[in-house]
Amino acid sequence: MVLLGEKETVTASCGHEHEVDLSELAVDRRAGRKRFFEEKGLCGECFAESSSAEREKQRDAWVKARRAEVDQAVEAWSTAAGMPSLDGSPKQASYAAAIRMAMVVAAHKELVFEGAHDEDWFTGNVEGPARRVGQARWWLDNKDMAPSDLPVLLDAAVNDPRNRAECENDA
Repeated sequence: MVLLGEKETVTASCGHEHEVDLSELAVDRRAGRKRFFEEKGLCGECFAESSSAEREKQRDAWVKARRAEVDQAVEAWSTAAGMPSLDGSPKQASYAAAIRMAMVVAAHKELVFEGAHDEDWFTGNVEGPARRVGQARWWLDNKDMAPSDLPVLLDAAVNDPRNRAECENDA
């Protein structure tokens, strides 16, 4: 058997031929590394592809778990606040419900905790009207508005019949 050089061409386990740099290994360890690449190693392209696919799979699993957590929190808040389901596709309704929760919570913080309004005013000018805006589209269209603008926006929305929702919890 011939001693292996610093660079060797191997056929990796994926079937592709590529050059392996063995220069950082002691001469007596190079044969083992070459054998590893031939039996279990992947060429650079296949390794990158498998790593990328694995990262994508992990990312998708994390996103799915995170969405489930958010959906659960939104559902709990919506139930506690007496908010009705929103009209739209399931994906739109889910996203819009999360936006509605974020907007109402932010408005409460800005208008009641940090502002000059009390809980009764908030219930009459934000929570009540928010219960009557049942179109997911409306919440999606207004997601970037300032929390302090929510009472004005909701007032306009409840006077537009296209946005109304039937809700037994109207205030």
